[in-house]
Amino acid sequence: MKQIIFLAVVLTFFIPLKSKSQGCSDVGFCTIGTLKPQSESDSAYRHSATLSFSFGIGDEKTKIYQVIPELELRILKNNSLQIKMPFVSVRGNLGDNSGVGDISFSMTQTVKETDNTKFNFTLGFKFPTGTTAELTTVPVINPVVPLPMHYQTGLGTTDLILGASMKYKKW
Repeated sequence: MKQIIFLAVVLTFFIPLKSKSQGCSDVGFCTIGTLKPQSESDSAYRHSATLSFSFGIGDEKTKIYQVIPELELRILKNNSLQIKMPFVSVRGNLGDNSGVGDISFSMTQTVKETDNTKFNFTLGFKFPTGTTAELTTVPVINPVVPLPMHYQTGLGTTDLILGASMKYKKW
């Protein structure tokens, strides 16, 4: 038992020094595959298509609007495929930008399911399809400069997404 506690402490404190990861602060990661909060009614449908809307306020009061079409296909009994491609519009003091955001694909597999528990794993990828170097003209001195990151419609990175969830009764 002492070895397990020691291993947990080592992993908790030393792995973050050598690894990079992204959590819910990245656009869309919390709603991909098994990471998405689901209600009991979600599992009632074999396939689903949803359209969600969001509004946020970013750095320096930029207004960020998103429309996110999503397609989820239940391929097998314990397996599903999800595809999301957001449309992003950003307005702020430095200018406006809009376009297609980064597309994400994910596959979720239910590993074990009993009356009280359900274990899921998700493997996904996010690909850059949005703009990441949109330019603007500064009115006072008139040079063309890149807009800050919160004005861009995409991140410009290809990301691996790994997720796991455990559901216990209603939790």
